[in-house]
Amino acid sequence: MEGYAEQGARTDSTDQIGFGGARRNRKKRRGLTVFQLKVIGAVALALSAGSTTIVPLFFGSDTNNMTSLTAMVLSEVVSWFAIPIYAWLLVQGFRETHSRVAYGLQLFILAVVCEVPYDIATSHKAFDLGSQNPVFGLFVAFVVLAALDWVASRYQKAMKVLLS
Repeated sequence: MEGYAEQGARTDSTDQIGFGGARRNRKKRRGLTVFQLKVIGAVALALSAGSTTIVPLFFGSDTNNMTSLTAMVLSEVVSWFAIPIYAWLLVQGFRETHSRVAYGLQLFILAVVCEVPYDIATSHKAFDLGSQNPVFGLFVAFVVLAALDWVASRYQKAMKVLLS
């Protein structure tokens, strides 16, 4: 027992009891989980929404006010971190999903549901075709991934590279 505790101290693996009571080692994963990436992306997107809605309430919407302008710009810059995070998560979801049709449909429904709050926050109208929420951009990226995958399955792999 004593040797077992010394061997397991300060290693990068955890002991698990597998099938039949056999012990096996599994390496701990380093880095961020998918959930942690989603939370980081959500906070970044909240800062983007806050830069146009909440910051003007606290500091005023006068662009000559440097405090307000700096807070708006910093919030917007931090929100740019959400783009590559959600793009990576979209590709991982596309690869790992069991039903791409259901995945695409869920993404489209989310984009439609998010449109009204987005339009109210950006243009103060319930429906505005002047700009669309970022979830529609993810849906378009999903459609492009699906089209590239379809072309790759029907034609040669070189065609997928050529089209992308």
